[in-house]
Amino acid sequence: MNFDAGVAHYGLANVAMADYGTLANALFGKGVGLPGDSVPSTVSWSLNLHTVLSTGSFRDDTVGFAMDYKQTEAHLEWSMREKGFSFTAEGSHQFSSGPLKPRGPDCAGRRCVRSPPRRRHRRGDIPAASG
Repeated sequence: MNFDAGVAHYGLANVAMADYGTLANALFGKGVGLPGDSVPSTVSWSLNLHTVLSTGSFRDDTVGFAMDYKQTEAHLEWSMREKGFSFTAEGSHQFSSGPLKPRGPDCAGRRCVRSPPRRRHRRGDIPAASG
């Protein structure tokens, strides 16, 4: 991270996760608060913040907090893999391989496609806390 230049990077690779297929299945698949069936998967992402759009400061003396910040553009690339399926979002392109499988109670008998959010040039903040 280089706060003065307004540049930062955050990324992880091959993070093990359970893929529930849908949010509804993850939250309510086997009842309220009980996740449904899942398959093992891995997720990787790379978030780059760049190009300062504006700067500012914030102070709250009641809690003893102050910060200077830079609002920037951001670029996010991410991918997921599981046995027989993978998905990659790269800029404005999204790629998948392998069969699309119905998963979860809302996909019964149909081919469901998970539609993850696509974020390309989204504004983000790089805060620098001070005391």
